[in-house]
Amino acid sequence: MAEPSAATQSHSISSSSFGAEPSAPGGGGSPGACPALGTKSCSSSCAESSLGSHFVPHPVSLLSFNLRIKIKRMHDLIFWRDVKKTGFVFGTTLIMLLSLAAFSVISVVSYLILALLSVTISFRIYKSVIQAVQKSEEGHPFKAYLDVDITLSSEAFHNYMNAAMVHINRALKLIIRLFLVEDLV
Repeated sequence: MAEPSAATQSHSISSSSFGAEPSAPGGGGSPGACPALGTKSCSSSCAESSLGSHFVPHPVSLLSFNLRIKIKRMHDLIFWRDVKKTGFVFGTTLIMLLSLAAFSVISVVSYLILALLSVTISFRIYKSVIQAVQKSEEGHPFKAYLDVDITLSSEAFHNYMNAAMVHINRALKLIIRLFLVEDLV
């Protein structure tokens, strides 16, 4: 009779001592144990689970984390989880595609720029009228955007050009290989 209870007791002790159940984040557990897996060694799944508070993420895992966030946002957009945002994005895309089917690219771009200019001028005039009527000292509505420094340094320009030059050279080599039929297959 005493034997079954001893076996049950040893089973419960062994399952809790070997980490069959994951420990809570920040809670007890052995040093070096992965709270996500409940094992002795910590692997990349610890960074993915957000349970590993002791884990210092590698830049590659941060990149993959950012990529997963972007993919999740894309899925939210495609599956219409936020109806207003999805409707705006797909409506704008549909209008752009229809206008590109009817007009040239130059016409579409110039009309978009003209529409943007009309909106900004109308908003500036509206704010000026409101400021004059209310006798307030609000100032220019786009002041924060006018103060932003958008100058491109020569070093940054050269870095961008070097990166672009690598891609252009690779594309030129590919075009030459394709059109001069380097390989028939």
